[in-house]
Amino acid sequence: ASSDGNVHVVELLLDGGATVDAKDRRMETPLLLAAYNQDFDQRLCIVDCLLRKGADPWMIPTMGEPACFRHLQNAKNHKRLLEVFSSRRADLFEEGAPDGSNFLLSWLSFRSLEFHSSGVDEDVFSERLKFICGQTSNLYRRDKLERLFVHACTALMNTFKYRLNYKCCGYITNRILDIFKGCLIAALATPKDTFQRTPAHYIALSCHHLGKNVGIGSRFISESERINIVKLHKSLLEVLFRAGADPSESDIHGAALIHYVAKTGVTEVMEVLLKHPKTKVDQKDTFGATPLHCAVFGNNTEML
Repeated sequence: ASSDGNVHVVELLLDGGATVDAKDRRMETPLLLAAYNQDFDQRLCIVDCLLRKGADPWMIPTMGEPACFRHLQNAKNHKRLLEVFSSRRADLFEEGAPDGSNFLLSWLSFRSLEFHSSGVDEDVFSERLKFICGQTSNLYRRDKLERLFVHACTALMNTFKYRLNYKCCGYITNRILDIFKGCLIAALATPKDTFQRTPAHYIALSCHHLGKNVGIGSRFISESERINIVKLHKSLLEVLFRAGADPSESDIHGAALIHYVAKTGVTEVMEVLLKHPKTKVDQKDTFGATPLHCAVFGNNTEML
């Protein structure tokens, strides 16, 4: 009844004692199945009815994503649909996903998997990302690893490099950059996670495999592709620095940004670090290694 869009039958069944989150053999609930309804008005009514009766928007089938993400992905008019979700479940954006991450991080993670297999509709992705960010204060919410959404975005850049083609990686990074420019302040740019890493640390870490003539996994990239991705890394670092990020902050290993970048051979990013007045070229990590040591370990003669 939910997948067919028959709201009257759904209400009759629920009033008669049917379980709102009943699962079939594929672990699909009525709310998950309702996403397949092609009549958007019927779908809105079904979703509203099910959520009003207590349906769990975070239910996940055997293969797939949570109900709230499936509806967001399948709906052309996602704003109206998410308004229904948020009106019936006010905690959807604020309380976060069951794994402790926030809604934005979870949604991005699922989208990165989808992009890997089928590519990305850039306009749709951009519109939905901006809409979700505008609906929530989750930019300040920490997950179980004490990461803010800014940590998550910068950490996911490294994942994107391996899962996605470079067009997608560059596109997503640009969208994240757009968001950062609009809202990034010291309260978001400087906090540390469980590993004592700031968002800028993850930018430095994601420079791995972006040195000249270095391939990612088994896929080698052209120099022009490498330059474009490095430019995005530089732009993100510059935005973080303007918001108050300190390049000399050390992580759980005592390593600052300059240690990680020195290992990579990405001289373009190193130039950004060296221009910052708080960068310490002889800073030592927990093991006594300086950035010069790291450059030697990485066999990066240009960095030397």
